[in-house]
Amino acid sequence: MLRSLVGSEMCIRDRYQRRVRGVSLGGMSAAPPEGQPPAAAQDSGRLELKPFGKHGVRILWQRAGAIGVLRAEYLSGESWVFYGEVGDDDDGVEVVRDLPHHPELLPRSVGWRLRSDHGCTSLECVSSRPGRAEIPPNVQILDNVEMVWNILQWYSTMVVDCREGNSLHRLPGSLICPSEGSIPGVGFRDNALCIECPPEVLALVHKRLFGRMYQLPLSVLERLASEHGYLFSDIHLRTPSARGWPNLIGDRVLLGHQGHASSLGEYAEQLRVAGVVNMAGDKVVSSAGALPETMRENYVEIRHADGDPLTDGVGDRERFLEVLPAAIVAIERAAESGRALVHCQQGRSRSAAVVVGWLLVREPAWDLFQAVVFTADRRPEVQINIEYLEGLEQWATEVMARQGSLDLSLIHI
Repeated sequence: MLRSLVGSEMCIRDRYQRRVRGVSLGGMSAAPPEGQPPAAAQDSGRLELKPFGKHGVRILWQRAGAIGVLRAEYLSGESWVFYGEVGDDDDGVEVVRDLPHHPELLPRSVGWRLRSDHGCTSLECVSSRPGRAEIPPNVQILDNVEMVWNILQWYSTMVVDCREGNSLHRLPGSLICPSEGSIPGVGFRDNALCIECPPEVLALVHKRLFGRMYQLPLSVLERLASEHGYLFSDIHLRTPSARGWPNLIGDRVLLGHQGHASSLGEYAEQLRVAGVVNMAGDKVVSSAGALPETMRENYVEIRHADGDPLTDGVGDRERFLEVLPAAIVAIERAAESGRALVHCQQGRSRSAAVVVGWLLVREPAWDLFQAVVFTADRRPEVQINIEYLEGLEQWATEVMARQGSLDLSLIHI
């Protein structure tokens, strides 16, 4: 797939072509004295490189008034290495797909020059190198399957897969080996998950994002396929629906909203849902019937002793603290057999608050701040009610003997 480094040939020349005078490397001629032109300065010529395929390059040249066969050479470290003869025409094109003497180098990432076997011509003094676009500074390399799975569930995540081949596991909806000319036409997205993408593609994709870019190593992709094979289009027939599901918090809890509650049947089997903790039973009806029959007793609506669920409003702090232990017990019971879906209406405050409490029980070394960050990293929509945060800080320090970690005065600003 052709990958032009920039949008036009003129840009390639302007940005990546450079002149080298009298290079004395690998046994070549020494530089001429300062102020004197090369021996064949009267010749005119042009050397240009264009990307070809995934790693290759096309060498284009024009010359006038020169004779002799042209030899192509590339720069390896500090030395010029002979690649081969490209002919004696005044103009032509040579396609280079690989470098047999240096298979670890990419043809498009090295400098090139053409030399005449009848002395120096202007083409000997012209060297072009396709510049490598810099990787955007906020690209994060993922090493955690759980985070990869969650990023795929986020709204408006773009997947860009630059691997070539027909028998590969693909994530549905991926942009497969997109040409660089097509990327600017892609709609803006929140985030991007990139697989084996070269820097120039990453740079273009970055311009189409409001949020962050993530790189997915092949080793992590293989683990994702092993643990969540239903995500891949060549493994499971229902893969188109395996996006927009609840977020995975640790290995045992799913955090979601009312839409996730009503669509439980779409993913209960794949995600091994063994129980539901409904924090908004007066507003949201879960599809408890989607649970295995032996686990339907693990469907729990959390209500206060007054008979009502939490309100997520002012004055709800003490009620939250009073129902928190029961919510944690319900999560633990479901987690013994699979995963617990914890939800409220929007999956932002009530359900997130009890999941944070569960994390503090599960992770004895964590403070509240760490538990909140862990949850919000996996579900960016999390916005826990200030009173619930105050209650969690009190519970964490007084009951769980954790260090205080939140400056509550700042929370109120």
